[in-house]
Amino acid sequence: MVKNIQSNYFEYALYLLTVSLFFGNAFVSIATVVFYFTLLPNMFNYKAIKFKNLFFIKPFLLMVSHFLVSFLVLCATSSSLNEVLVIEKYLPFLLFPIIILNNRDILINKQIAFNVRLIFIVTALFSFAMSFLYGLWRMFFLEENINHIFITYNFLTDLFGVHHIYLSSFYALALIFCLDNYFDHAIDTRKKYLLFSIILFLAIILLSSRTVILATVAIIFIKIMLNKKKKLKKVLSIFFSTILFGIILTISIPTLKNRIVNFNTNISSYSGSSFRLKVWSNVFEISKDSPVFGYGLNKSQDVLLNQYYKVNFRRAFLRNFNAHNQYLQTIIDEGLIGFIFLLLMLLSPLFYSKKRDSVFLFTILMLIVLISESFLIRQYGIVFYCLFFCLLLIENNNYLPKLNPY
Repeated sequence: MVKNIQSNYFEYALYLLTVSLFFGNAFVSIATVVFYFTLLPNMFNYKAIKFKNLFFIKPFLLMVSHFLVSFLVLCATSSSLNEVLVIEKYLPFLLFPIIILNNRDILINKQIAFNVRLIFIVTALFSFAMSFLYGLWRMFFLEENINHIFITYNFLTDLFGVHHIYLSSFYALALIFCLDNYFDHAIDTRKKYLLFSIILFLAIILLSSRTVILATVAIIFIKIMLNKKKKLKKVLSIFFSTILFGIILTISIPTLKNRIVNFNTNISSYSGSSFRLKVWSNVFEISKDSPVFGYGLNKSQDVLLNQYYKVNFRRAFLRNFNAHNQYLQTIIDEGLIGFIFLLLMLLSPLFYSKKRDSVFLFTILMLIVLISESFLIRQYGIVFYCLFFCLLLIENNNYLPKLNPY
């Protein structure tokens, strides 16, 4: 009976966490704390929490190692306890692998992983529908003239307050799940998942994250090529038709056209590639002074702002811009030591999955997205990565080693 209650609690806490990602930091914070409490029933029985199992799944061990390195570097670079407590935001790197490994049998036996996929798809579609309707209302009624900007870019995310790069990454993973279901399900349900995929691709286009659009096109193409035995001509025709639709949509809406076509031009409310390159050159400049350990989490931002001020990079200084690249962000936060462990963690699923698995495509998505965004400095970015990193590895039937029961 107690095990049943514990199992149900873990299941619904996991569902709550999955849903929360689309609705902002406050919801994610609450759901994350609720999820942490799944450890409590076992806290008084050290054998129940199977720490040794981390050694059986090396990507999980690397995730925990990444946290420990971050913590040690933070201790070395901090001058007060308050600065060390910043590590609280990075707890998912430590606790999520332990919690999910501890409930591994529940995940597999109860098919909770499949339910998480379905809930993630439905919530993605729901959040886009609500945001798009809100955008349409503002487009037609908020100003005297029709203004398309309200259904694009950051304006499309105003309803729930999730950054457009993060939200489009969530939609990209939901699209991966839809494609999985399209290729694996019976013919009568394929049309439904194909429609969902097109809607999610439309959402990604409207959010106009150039990196995520590129990653999504690459992922769709890879997925099709990996399933080329399943009516390749038909699927490819749909793929190119969808891409053509995205191009037409981009050209027809001025905001999208400016962001995609004029990607190398700085335009008032957003930046081009030249702007990012200027940010990266300043990040690289400050990294030279502390290459091994970095400056510490959060403290690096003060150093970067001083660099912006020094070179009179006013826009980046006034808007408190971070590195806008997770690899460079980690170098100034934790130095080359932290960067090496980050890279090992990111790449590890590629060696423990079949190319057909979602964990493979998820890894490709993250490796690309991290190029243009300091993705792992926001809470919902950390929770998203840690949650699906762990779930997709557990779900991967190609890599399910026998774990130590004690």
